[in-house]
Amino acid sequence: MPSVTHSQPPKALAEGDTVAGSTLVEPIARGERLSCWRAKREDGSPSTVHLLTRAADPRERKNFLDGARRLQNLTRSRPITGVMEIVEIAALELAYVGRGGAVGTMEDISVLGWGTKETVAFVRRLARALEELHDAGVHHGCLRPGNVLIDSELRPRLADVGMLVLDDSYDGPSDMKHDYSAYAAREIRLGEKPTVLSDVFSVGRLLYFALLGEEPDEEDEELPLLRALNGQPPGLVRIIRKCTTRERKRRYPDMAALVADLSNWEVASDVGLKHPEGEEGKEAPDEEEAPPSSRRGAATSARPSESVRPAAPSMAEAEEAKEPAAKVPVMAVSIREDIDEDVLTPTQSRLGGLLGALIIGGTLVVHYVTATPSTSGVVGVLIGVIGLSLSVPVIGNAPVASRLVAALVLGLAVFAADPVGEVAELGRRAKLAKGSPEVRAARIQALARKGYVNFRDIDFSGIELEGLDLAGAHFDGARLAGADFTGSKLNGASFAKADVAGAVFHGADLSGVHTTEAMGWLESQCDDDTVMPAQWICEEGRPVPERVALPGVYSEQSD
Repeated sequence: MPSVTHSQPPKALAEGDTVAGSTLVEPIARGERLSCWRAKREDGSPSTVHLLTRAADPRERKNFLDGARRLQNLTRSRPITGVMEIVEIAALELAYVGRGGAVGTMEDISVLGWGTKETVAFVRRLARALEELHDAGVHHGCLRPGNVLIDSELRPRLADVGMLVLDDSYDGPSDMKHDYSAYAAREIRLGEKPTVLSDVFSVGRLLYFALLGEEPDEEDEELPLLRALNGQPPGLVRIIRKCTTRERKRRYPDMAALVADLSNWEVASDVGLKHPEGEEGKEAPDEEEAPPSSRRGAATSARPSESVRPAAPSMAEAEEAKEPAAKVPVMAVSIREDIDEDVLTPTQSRLGGLLGALIIGGTLVVHYVTATPSTSGVVGVLIGVIGLSLSVPVIGNAPVASRLVAALVLGLAVFAADPVGEVAELGRRAKLAKGSPEVRAARIQALARKGYVNFRDIDFSGIELEGLDLAGAHFDGARLAGADFTGSKLNGASFAKADVAGAVFHGADLSGVHTTEAMGWLESQCDDDTVMPAQWICEEGRPVPERVALPGVYSEQSD
């Protein structure tokens, strides 16, 4: 494999160094090719810095930077729960910066003191994050415990997505031992491109590591025996076997199928693949009854990183090593399945949101066409809101509460905005603006008979609207030039900025109408039967202001 030479070795990174705009605090994981540091950005917010070794050859550098840019573009347009969001890439430093801090990596899982259910819940979240990545057309391809970060809420966050091509970085034989060899499917080690099935293999090996507390040391078998897992829950052993079969078509076809079995692992007969020799490994003893040497997380198998166990001077570490294992503090942390676990997969959430959006859209289209609001329409929109709320981002560890809040907020917005009524109104206005004068007149007459009064900004020019009860109607901004309102009741109607030039009001009731803001009022037509607005009279077929005699003023002189 080609190598890059340096006139002098590159300076080793240390606490306080600045990389890609972030100040390094302490290392989280160190590998042969990639390393990760806890860091702080310029604004003081926590971050993680991920670096490729400077000894990497041009192919590795290109793979790393291309993968970082691809993940940055993806998470900008579509944030994925459980996947690192890249906020900065420094090509010259061969580094990228991830948003948010981390307390450690999956290498530290044994010191968390988790039981089996909590461990499985962690791996299930990891699989769900990969499911969403796969839905976006992206495969990880280089999973290992060191690039599965653990955030401050003890949830997985995937780093280094698609940034390492193992055949380029480790071009020796397929059984060559390296950082990723225990977690990479055989086809990946042989140089094939990552797929959903190769990521499924890696998740199986990560589950193996999480249960046993040590790196998998299994042969590439057609159907793995997994003898090292004797004593582990049979359902989980069967799941790992199905993930890690050499024959790809026998693995889980996708992450959704794996997540389903991880949710049902306690019913061993219903999950995974059966042991090839018949009897499955026996159930593990209860953690409370198990001897210390057999518990997952014992000191002999734990490999805590500096991010979980604070750094201390070497003398202090030597003294600490002399202490009995029972005195080593264990983080009292747990995952509450009833709150922290989401019952919906990312795909189900998106489908629920899509169905809700379709219900809302369909309901509004129907009411636009019919131009009539209804209670059933409001109910339909509310049902759609419930579906839409399934796709909202989860807040913290409360997916159910997040969606209930979203449904409540959206429901209140529906009541406040009345989208059904607004859309029906738009449909009515569209109908009133189309068709021949006769058709439009018939529509207006039908609406008037139903008590409809909103006719703002509509063109009624030349339309016959005789004998209608339009009391209190709003014609603000309407074009009424030449419209015929003969015999119609218009008392209390509003004509602000309406054009009534040439409109016919013979025999119409205009009492209570304020005509001062109407345009062309003096050019409209009236007759002796027209009930004129206050301070107006009809003379010679036209409205004129009523003459008011002032006290002490006479039109004729008298003796």
